[in-house]
Amino acid sequence: MEIEDDLDDYRSSDKLRIQQWPPKYRNGQVGTDPGTFYKTAKAILQGIGRTFYHPKYENEWVLRKLEEKGKGFIFASNHDSGYDPIVLIGSYKGKMYILALDNPWWDIKIIRSFMEKVAIIPVAWRGNNESMQVAIRILKSNYALLVFPESNFVHKRRKIYGRTGVAVMAAKTGAPILPLGIKGVDFRHFLDFLPPLTYRLTVNYSTPRIVKDEFRIGVDDVLDKTVARGITDEIMYEIRMASNYNGLLKRHAIELLRYYKSSKFKHNTYTMPDPDFA
Repeated sequence: MEIEDDLDDYRSSDKLRIQQWPPKYRNGQVGTDPGTFYKTAKAILQGIGRTFYHPKYENEWVLRKLEEKGKGFIFASNHDSGYDPIVLIGSYKGKMYILALDNPWWDIKIIRSFMEKVAIIPVAWRGNNESMQVAIRILKSNYALLVFPESNFVHKRRKIYGRTGVAVMAAKTGAPILPLGIKGVDFRHFLDFLPPLTYRLTVNYSTPRIVKDEFRIGVDDVLDKTVARGITDEIMYEIRMASNYNGLLKRHAIELLRYYKSSKFKHNTYTMPDPDFA
């Protein structure tokens, strides 16, 4: 079984737009308190979610405990639609930075300015070193970071095993990873952004996991590919369990089930449940 860490290439550019963004991202001055624009945008998004979609949050106590700890951590979620970050922002009380795939629309100044103000960090389709450095600084500044290991909407992916960036961030910072599953967004429509009003969304928070001490590395070190793949597989397994494989095509779900039952998948080898949540 071939497991790769790539994306369907919808465009050829590998340009990392983070180089064009304002100096506070380029020079690493991240981790600022939420500004008025961010707070206003978040309130609007929370209002939209509560009014139209009535999201249900399962095991929400896990998120509240992470908030109380006041340390940086990683939201790791499945990705079925553009609504996913909206529903997650609405559940979190603090400021959440979001890693999002680079998009040609972001070359437009007003859109780039908006993305910066709502704490979205662009990630290149390939060669994410600068984005990774920014993400590490965010976590070390004790802010939350939202990552979609599937990268793109899952129904547009050829490969469904997850990219290894989340493993690198966790191994270099020691930040706990909060696997979660969003259910009830299995749809295909214009812009893949908002689900029909008849949908009822559920966010299921799983037990936070941490990379075992023996697999952690320094910020400037390179994570072994086998370890990176192993950490990612274990996090993706937790996400699949929490989301009940929501959004996956049937053939992809079957492929994953076979993989998780095979000798290639060794659970609890590279990560462990966070002892604070046992």
